[in-house]
Amino acid sequence: MSAETEIEGGERAERRQRNDLRRIFVGVVDCVEPYVLSGGLNGQPAEYWAARVVREHYPALTSQEARMLTAAAMRYLRDRAGQGDARALGMAQ
Repeated sequence: MSAETEIEGGERAERRQRNDLRRIFVGVVDCVEPYVLSGGLNGQPAEYWAARVVREHYPALTSQEARMLTAAAMRYLRDRAGQGDARALGMAQ
């Protein structure tokens, strides 16, 4: 699925509204990665701690943006680990 849609005259228009969120995604992945590796802390799920650290690092984000980026980063990391890229998550053999 493309992030662009075709408009009259064959031009492409960007569908995404918040390109700034795309720019900080890599930073969010870096923040979230330790929590995905640990599986959680103090009896709390990894998602809880990951969302907290994202909010601390990016206080200008709304709660919804922080949750969305956290979920996307965690899904990205879990998918990447599930594809056998253990080194990418610091689990070198």
